[in-house]
Amino acid sequence: LTLDGDGIVQTVNPAGERIFGYPPEETIGQHVEKLLIMDRGEFTRLLSEMREAGRRGSNREIQGRHKKGHAIPLEMAISEAAPGKIFTAIIRDISRRKELEREVT
Repeated sequence: LTLDGDGIVQTVNPAGERIFGYPPEETIGQHVEKLLIMDRGEFTRLLSEMREAGRRGSNREIQGRHKKGHAIPLEMAISEAAPGKIFTAIIRDISRRKELEREVT
């Protein structure tokens, strides 16, 4: 995903479509909270923490929200593409990894 500084989705690639179940026209122009189980305040804090700590691209485990309503365990890394204006969020579905972790515990 690419997002602006307010968390508004600018672009979604085919992998994002598969993960979340939405075609691009249903997410572009919407706040990322439509896709993540995270409100606007939480997302703003996440961006601030990333900037303050200088952790460009650091990974975080978060929960996504599929179009059908179920939660999706995700790993996300955010980097600034244009400082303070455009952010790139690399998102991975880690459902299978979580299943394997439950099996071994």
